[in-house]
Amino acid sequence: MTAEVSSVHYKIYDGSEALKSIPKVFETITIALEADQKSDLNWNEALAIADAAILKNFKIFWDLKLGLFDKLNSPLSNHPQFLNLKLAVEHFKNVVWTKYMCNSIGVCLYRGRANFTDSFRWGDKETANLNEYLQVESKGERQKLIAQFCQCAAIDYIKLLAEELPDDAEPFALIDISGIDSLVDQARWQDSSLASPLRFALKGTQIPLNHQLAWNLGNSPLGYISSTALKLSHPNSSIAVCMPSILEHKDIQNELEKLLVNLNSHDIPYRLISEDKLTVEWDQLDYLMVISKAVTSTAMRMLLGFCAAGGTVLHLGSPLGLEGELPFSLSLLYEMSTTKHL
Repeated sequence: MTAEVSSVHYKIYDGSEALKSIPKVFETITIALEADQKSDLNWNEALAIADAAILKNFKIFWDLKLGLFDKLNSPLSNHPQFLNLKLAVEHFKNVVWTKYMCNSIGVCLYRGRANFTDSFRWGDKETANLNEYLQVESKGERQKLIAQFCQCAAIDYIKLLAEELPDDAEPFALIDISGIDSLVDQARWQDSSLASPLRFALKGTQIPLNHQLAWNLGNSPLGYISSTALKLSHPNSSIAVCMPSILEHKDIQNELEKLLVNLNSHDIPYRLISEDKLTVEWDQLDYLMVISKAVTSTAMRMLLGFCAAGGTVLHLGSPLGLEGELPFSLSLLYEMSTTKHL
């Protein structure tokens, strides 16, 4: 199983002050543009820095500070507030992107914590939507479900604003997940379907990054945004964990949490692959860890294809009846990780 590895890496310096002192490893600098509801959208000073940086052959990563979500005055359903923020994004598109697009790599629309609950503004519509959400998502602790609701609403709001950007302006969100203790909950942030069309940069994750950038801490094969140079990780570990689609069951969550803790404690390199992405992401993959009780009929068809292509499934739980499958073994994975470059 082979695949061509992308040679595109982001090396973004998190700042723009003192251009002469920026380490040579960085190819891009971050320039902040105040764009919250109180801003006059006068960015002349910042654009002067951008001009100086371009003369020194830097690319620009724009940090559009919209005030999401702690500086919002009204709930997300407030239409005038959204139009105000939309206007700021349109102003960026017309004044900044049209001039600097050839020297820019993207624009950040959010920088902050993964916990959106504390800054969430509640209105009648938000409360009604929450009640409907709680009726549908009946399994789980109430406080955790509320946090998930706020997260979904906030990410969707960022995506709506991202729609105002031109197609060649890649939208980013810098997410600090260091306050999340559960490895399973950290892993959810690496689901590419959650981010798309945004590109996430994650800070504080204990899960190996694959689809997202590293922010200040950690390693990613795609690159990083930081004030100090970080290492790039290998893009395609030959060991992976299948993220099940039915994660709402507590026993499956617990088993997955235990697995991730074991892999981390033994320093075994691995990557995460969502169940629905198996067929497009199993390149260079030799071993796939699967929780037996979480395997759906759709996943089983994909696993049959994976085994037919030469891969080996390591089941946690009952055997699945797949050709060449093996019971999960930490010793096998540890031997693999020490004898082969993953």
